[in-house]
Amino acid sequence: MMPYLRAVILTVSFLVAAATDTVSAEAIRIAVNEATSQRVIARITGEALKEAGFAVEYVNVPAATQYSMIASGDVHIQPDATNVTDNPDYQVAFATGRIVDMGQRATEKGDSKSRKIMWTGVNGKWPGAAKLLRNMTLPTGDQIEMATAIDDQGRGIDEVVTEWMIANSKRWKFWTAASTNWMKQ
Repeated sequence: MMPYLRAVILTVSFLVAAATDTVSAEAIRIAVNEATSQRVIARITGEALKEAGFAVEYVNVPAATQYSMIASGDVHIQPDATNVTDNPDYQVAFATGRIVDMGQRATEKGDSKSRKIMWTGVNGKWPGAAKLLRNMTLPTGDQIEMATAIDDQGRGIDEVVTEWMIANSKRWKFWTAASTNWMKQ
């Protein structure tokens, strides 16, 4: 009985270690553009991913080159891509099949210009992160309010994002719960 129990404990320990390594071994790189409103969404996405156990790296990326960088896997997620249907760089990168449009970021009807884009490799490397991004929505009004607090009131992005995370924990905890339960769905 003891050898069997020891084998079970070792197996469980190995599986837990393997799962932990899968979640946190490599940082998920999030695109950060110049616009304050986009930086806010990038930070909220990153903080939610961190809460779900993922390592995150923010990468300053010019909007003009972000789609080719995502297609190449140099950047993994752009949580607030705007005007993608009118952007020839997006169209070229999307045609490669190496980027995925995860849907609208905003919850307002008719605000389809703000999209969540990711490198196709995210599905294989971090399926929980892909699930989180798929479930993530953020009202445009919240985004504007946070950007205004930073640009017009001189508040720091960390302070504003932390304040939003505290006030909206029920919303983003749903995203993280979905990302950690991806195997059950």
